[in-house]
Amino acid sequence: MKSSLCEVFSLAALVLLAAGSAVADDAAVFRLDQAVQAGTLTLPAGVYEFRVSDRGVVSVFDDETSAIVGVTVARRDPLDLAHRSASATLTHDRAVRSISIGDFRYSFRAAPAPAGMAALQRPTTVVALAR
Repeated sequence: MKSSLCEVFSLAALVLLAAGSAVADDAAVFRLDQAVQAGTLTLPAGVYEFRVSDRGVVSVFDDETSAIVGVTVARRDPLDLAHRSASATLTHDRAVRSISIGDFRYSFRAAPAPAGMAALQRPTTVVALAR
């Protein structure tokens, strides 16, 4: 009895571990050629990894993913079939407007530009870097 109970609990634990890895965060690496605002974060020019959760939480890491730069929140909307080709892109002017990763677009609320941050004439779309 005790042996079969241990087997059942072991099997249940394996199923939970497998299910947990299936809901991993989506991530993409982008090079930003100018300083931008990403939600509540100000990011200088550089390479960053953006990880997005299913709840719209966006974590920004440095280019080596060794340190977290910051965390902000974005609105999460599904990409329809016609816009799936825009996946793995980031659109910005003086601020990140949206990130499309996987099957979703994450949109940031417009925030006032920090002093001295130059805006581009038109929004620019950046494609994710391959790792």
